[in-house]
Amino acid sequence: MLKMLDRPDGAEVVLDGLSMRLHVLKDDNLTLSPDLKRVGMLAAAALLRHRADFHYGGSTDYRLSEVLRSCLDEVGFPEETSKVFDAYLTRLRESYGYVSGIEKSVAVLAEKAAFRFLDGILFDPALRDHRQAIFREDDEKNPLSSVSVTTLLDWCGRGDFQGRLIMLSEAIYPFEKESEGDGVVLSEQAYAIIEATQAPSAVLRNFCSSVRPSGWSGSLANIIAKRGEAFKTLLKHDRSDIREAAKAEIAKINQWEKQERHRERFRDEQREQRFE
Repeated sequence: MLKMLDRPDGAEVVLDGLSMRLHVLKDDNLTLSPDLKRVGMLAAAALLRHRADFHYGGSTDYRLSEVLRSCLDEVGFPEETSKVFDAYLTRLRESYGYVSGIEKSVAVLAEKAAFRFLDGILFDPALRDHRQAIFREDDEKNPLSSVSVTTLLDWCGRGDFQGRLIMLSEAIYPFEKESEGDGVVLSEQAYAIIEATQAPSAVLRNFCSSVRPSGWSGSLANIIAKRGEAFKTLLKHDRSDIREAAKAEIAKINQWEKQERHRERFRDEQREQRFE
């Protein structure tokens, strides 16, 4: 397998073989040996180092994410873990901050090595202008959606706690679906940041930017309205600064909704006139 990695498509072949082996091992609650885990991380790093025009597909992302989930281990394999992250961050810089087709794999990197992931992206000046693309919403989640609240707050505790809270508020996707119905509420991550911050206006302003999705179908005004509802629970918060911050953002969201409904109504009228 190590020799195979030197070939042009060797990394894909190795990842394919390891993912198939993992599929069989799961049936017996087994996992790869340490040597194969090391090979898996080297293959992952090699794949992430591919030329900038290489296209990752769904099957590639699935195999890569499965191998990373099984193999990535900062404590057991620090050198190989560094190679994986060096390859990913280098690829980000070369790709203007976003690499399409490996969303599942990036989420695994964030979940398995959150501190390294956050440090690598949020403290890299070369990626400052690309963070919005890196943390973009995809199917109502983003790379940090599976990272626990405890882990996120622990990361904040490694430096300027309040400053890092604001950085996180720019990075997370702050909404989740209601347990019942089709409504939207603030996520557990969002609530934790709100409760811990001393600057609720800055935090809620960042959350408010996610009211407009990166892509959508149907009425954008309805989406804005639905996500705006999530902020209204904060109007009853015990802290007055949070209540005031929420009030300001809700007013802004209501204005966005009004403007979008006007635009959609005008568009529909134009369509009807063309039809007539």
